[in-house]
Amino acid sequence: MNRIALAMSCMLLSAVASAARFDSIIDAMAIPLSAAHTNNGWEDTQKIRGVKWKWPYSQAGAHDNTMRGATGKNGKHADVFVSGARSMIFEVEVSVSQPGGEIDVSDFGSGSASSIPTTCDEDSVSYGVSFYRFQRPGTKPLFMLRQYSYGASGQGSASVVVAYGLADLLSQNGMSCKPIARPSAN
Repeated sequence: MNRIALAMSCMLLSAVASAARFDSIIDAMAIPLSAAHTNNGWEDTQKIRGVKWKWPYSQAGAHDNTMRGATGKNGKHADVFVSGARSMIFEVEVSVSQPGGEIDVSDFGSGSASSIPTTCDEDSVSYGVSFYRFQRPGTKPLFMLRQYSYGASGQGSASVVVAYGLADLLSQNGMSCKPIARPSAN
């Protein structure tokens, strides 16, 4: 009986851990509501767990203010890319290749996520673009862009970019997106 209980506990912990496999990215980017700053520094990337970086944050300036790394095991590989300026980070992108990889807003842990309708929204079988506002209690909001593209053979990729401002995401990859006002509930 104890073995069954232990196995069930391990499965539950594994499910919880995998459901929030990128929550440490939010840890690195979260800014308290009371803080005066708008971006965190490169040293905060040390909070991102499980990533094998190609170089440490202290060398980001020598690499065009970027960091590259990878994470994953058991077929759940993901590439992680951090970009910023001399003293701060701007965004973190996580991308996975298909088949076998998937990434969604829920992979970033607990918090309030709400979709932001835009002129670029797309949700088809083979291609998708969506924007989100993500906020943990006591922190300033972060914004997310989720994109995916799949071919007929199942090959393709999916990515989520986390940034401090929605405007930073609306023009990603040459897009020219505009937010759409939600209809009022009158």
